[in-house]
Amino acid sequence: MASFPWLFLRDPQHDHCRRATRAARRTRRSQRAGRRLRHAVSTRGPRTTTAQSEPTGTSDDIVQLSREVVRCTRVLRRAKSCLAHHLSSGIELPAMGLLFYLKRQGSIRQADVVAGSMLDPSTVSRQVNRLVREGLVERRPDPSDGRAVRLAVSEDGERALNSVLLKGQQYLSERLSQWDPHDVRILTELLHRFNDDLERHGP
Repeated sequence: MASFPWLFLRDPQHDHCRRATRAARRTRRSQRAGRRLRHAVSTRGPRTTTAQSEPTGTSDDIVQLSREVVRCTRVLRRAKSCLAHHLSSGIELPAMGLLFYLKRQGSIRQADVVAGSMLDPSTVSRQVNRLVREGLVERRPDPSDGRAVRLAVSEDGERALNSVLLKGQQYLSERLSQWDPHDVRILTELLHRFNDDLERHGP
């Protein structure tokens, strides 16, 4: 049987065309999804409250949504790992999340961090100690209780957070560059509603 080794050689120009074709297909799919989403939002009537709650979608809808949520979580986890390196060398993801939590809460006791962040006490203690050593978090006296201390983001921590926020915005801006601005606003609206419902029902 004749051998055709050239069939296994890759033509760079052909590969470039294939990548461009796949990118164009993804763009078209994204645009079609955006048009369907705009149509759905523009045609839906006012939300009403009934005595008996009804399912928000068919079982197939929920299955597809679950898959996309898992996929999004996986992609964002990789992105967070990259962004974490902009804070400091080798910082762990829980520590970065804790730093953002302290930024939102302001000066707070460590026990309140445990209760509000839904992390176990040992994890909070370990990550807080790491952030204090890195100079990103400060322990300050509690004005209402001389025996207690409060945790607060330091000036270095503020600068680190601003750097990560800027990187995150650039990350999203680059990946949504082909989106219509109206689609971005719709996605933001739906994600806000989605997150509100998740937080309202708890973990």
